[in-house]
Amino acid sequence: ILNKQFDLQEESEEEFDFDNEPTEVFGKIFYYMKNLKEINFGNFLTNEICQLISVYLKKLEKITISSNYITDVAFKQVLLNCKELKEIDLRGCDRFLGDCFFEIKDNEFPKSLVKAKFSVQSYNFYHVTNLLIKKGIKAENYITNKNN
Repeated sequence: ILNKQFDLQEESEEEFDFDNEPTEVFGKIFYYMKNLKEINFGNFLTNEICQLISVYLKKLEKITISSNYITDVAFKQVLLNCKELKEIDLRGCDRFLGDCFFEIKDNEFPKSLVKAKFSVQSYNFYHVTNLLIKKGIKAENYITNKNN
């Protein structure tokens, strides 16, 4: 039982069938991990699971994602709902363009955010970096050469 393995605060007798739809499984896991402060995801993270993060893990302070499946639409919800975020690391998210940073109003932007790492390779990289620096965020854009 998951709550026994992770010493979760709430008691539950619910068992998790990891052969089920991943979105359903992660929704249940995140429900019981509401107080999680840091999370790191590799390439299997999808937009749907990212949206579940924004619903259940509102106390996150640090999130690291390296997934080709994440887009600005899904990550925007994380920025809007996870108000305690201090650090984001989106290096390796090739479909993430940084547009969500421009779409969020100043009063909705997480005030606690102090550091952002990303690898925006589109025309946006200069503008995204400058926008975040103007907001007082240490922004680091890592451009990689995929031919090497």
